[in-house]
Amino acid sequence: MKQCNNCKQLLEDDANFCPYCGGNSFQKSSAASQDSAAYAAPVTVPQKSGRAFFNSVKQDLKNSDSIRMVKDTAQNAASKVKAADSEKKKKAKIGIIIAVVVLAVVLLASSIHICDECDEVYFGKKYKISFWGETESVCKDCYRDFHSFY
Repeated sequence: MKQCNNCKQLLEDDANFCPYCGGNSFQKSSAASQDSAAYAAPVTVPQKSGRAFFNSVKQDLKNSDSIRMVKDTAQNAASKVKAADSEKKKKAKIGIIIAVVVLAVVLLASSIHICDECDEVYFGKKYKISFWGETESVCKDCYRDFHSFY
């Protein structure tokens, strides 16, 4: 482990720059290296250009296990959300299909009638006839027959 000379944070041995303060002067944090550091001149790493610093930080992040773990967790969560969303869409489609089928059955059932005159089952519109204050629902044929007398 290294220690940053600027902010004193502990860093990985392969870190080129301090992710906390951006410094690039490091010392080993073990007791032996601290004792020897008291007698030796501090080691400084030459300053890198902004591009080199960016590439170094990018490489440190790429090799970081914690970043990789966060990335994997985020990808797993995203895939679960997509799966749940897909399941909701499936259920919505099934619900719409069921509603359409139920509506069709209700419409069909409401169009099936029994003629009060001839007792035949027919499909379609109810025709009403009134005679002597009495109203009946009849099929189209009986309706025509009734009105053909007048």
